[in-house]
Amino acid sequence: DNVLADRLTANETLTAQKCEIYCGSYAGNWSGNSNDPSTQTITLGFQAKAVVISSSNANSVSGYGATLAHIALEDAASPYVSITSTGFQVSSYMNFSANGPFRYVALK
Repeated sequence: DNVLADRLTANETLTAQKCEIYCGSYAGNWSGNSNDPSTQTITLGFQAKAVVISSSNANSVSGYGATLAHIALEDAASPYVSITSTGFQVSSYMNFSANGPFRYVALK
């Protein structure tokens, strides 16, 4: 039992060292008007390996249903989320003020 407990503790420590997880939220700032800028940059202070973003209040008027979620990888953006050297950029419905607040998980 002690040997197994030691191995589990060691694995938990190594996992935490290999993948740092950052959680946060932001408010959308796009009005939905096509004449207004629809992008917003969220600064994390590092380039993430992946970012998962979810809306907690997507309205059905936008035609996107009750929940919006997107994932972006450092080498593969989603239609509305892309990773930058210091965080990520959101656009359109992942920045639509009526769909916010938005919550994210970033993997460093």
